[in-house]
Amino acid sequence: MERRLVLTALVAYLVGSLVHLLFHARHLEPLSAASAVGFLALLGAAVLLPAVLVWLAADGAAFREPSRPAGRRPPP
Repeated sequence: MERRLVLTALVAYLVGSLVHLLFHARHLEPLSAASAVGFLALLGAAVLLPAVLVWLAADGAAFREPSRPAGRRPPP
């Protein structure tokens, strides 16, 4: 998995999720207050998760090989 491809997919998903959240946030009339809060919390999580993943992928740490202690060989 190339970092550029992962970032592109995550940003596309993030934009779609954000638009989805904003649309539904403006159309809450048929829902009760409790349902609206739960609904927005779930849609907010769908925005928060890719945002965190974009932050992690942009750092590049997720794509680096783990370092091995000096003098140790990889297992066969």
